[in-house]
Amino acid sequence: MGSVGIAVASVYTEIDNEYLQLNNTVGVHWRNGLENAPVNPVTSGMQTVFSDDFKTMPSISKTGIGATYASAKVDEARGGMFGWAAFEDRGGTNDPFSIADNDFMQLTTTYHPTGYVRDDYWKQKVSTGYLSSMDQAGGGFHTEGGRNQYFEARMFFGPNPGMWPAFWTLTANGYVQNAYLANQPSDELDILEGSMGTPNGYQIAWHPWGYDKPAAAGYDASKLGGGYQINLDTPPFNNVNLALCFHTLGVYITKDMTYYYCDNVFVNQHKTLPFSWQYGNYFILNPALSDHYGIKGNSSDPFEIFEVPGGFTRYGNESNTYIDWVRAYQDAPGTVRFESNSSIKALSGDVVSVNVSRNDAAAELSGSYHVRSWR
Repeated sequence: MGSVGIAVASVYTEIDNEYLQLNNTVGVHWRNGLENAPVNPVTSGMQTVFSDDFKTMPSISKTGIGATYASAKVDEARGGMFGWAAFEDRGGTNDPFSIADNDFMQLTTTYHPTGYVRDDYWKQKVSTGYLSSMDQAGGGFHTEGGRNQYFEARMFFGPNPGMWPAFWTLTANGYVQNAYLANQPSDELDILEGSMGTPNGYQIAWHPWGYDKPAAAGYDASKLGGGYQINLDTPPFNNVNLALCFHTLGVYITKDMTYYYCDNVFVNQHKTLPFSWQYGNYFILNPALSDHYGIKGNSSDPFEIFEVPGGFTRYGNESNTYIDWVRAYQDAPGTVRFESNSSIKALSGDVVSVNVSRNDAAAELSGSYHVRSWR
């Protein structure tokens, strides 16, 4: 059971970028569900502090207060927006949330040629869904600051060009009822930022926001942010891109370094942004329609020219994003873990010299070291 995509190809040479996505509702469950989820070894010894396998519909509301998820950004009272698709509420006329096959959260992005315009923002004619684990009051779920932590989700994405799916975190100080919000910096970690017009890869990025605030004095934001492009059309990922099947995306945050994974394969790292460590983080899962999509309408109707060849409507007026599960781990306070700032890669048969340096906390540990390699 589950969803799969098919690309038109000829002897391993792509002849068209059109995708047919199928949802099999019978047969054996294959790799679906948390009960079949592989565990990333970096989480060994960590406590699972959040998990949702979406076998039933969780509680969702606009603010998230008293619910499992908020359906809009929690750092703005009216619910913040971005992109060309408006985030709609659970239970409303354009409810984008449903549970598919008692197994997946299905977030439906819909283009409405007539009868729907979000005049309270920028006249979007597309609706979609948004899941935030923290609410506008700072409740809900977020990890604790000062602890090693790991977030991961298993997702599958509709192929419509212009779709802009994301799995990301923000620091846990960024909620609208925080009296000090206006003076607070924030760190954003984009575990996945996809562009379905080019599904062979995706971007990870790390953004320091608001570093002109007093709390960020001493940090140079220009030296902290960055990004990296992941190519899925490679052997480590079985040459399977975002439009063909599910992928598991993860981020591991430690005091000094932050590491990113796809299908439990390490893809990149950077120095940990200070407030992602200090405050803890909450996660967000959403499809979106890119505000870089190239809509060329006029000010009275930005969607005047939307149904273009090779655009979103190539696959009809809907696109479905599926989330199999999401979970988060964290260590107990003061847990010591070894970290590495090394980007050295070696091929089979190479000889690698490893120097082990221990910080003060690690130096107090006794025992032997086991160095392990894998591909």
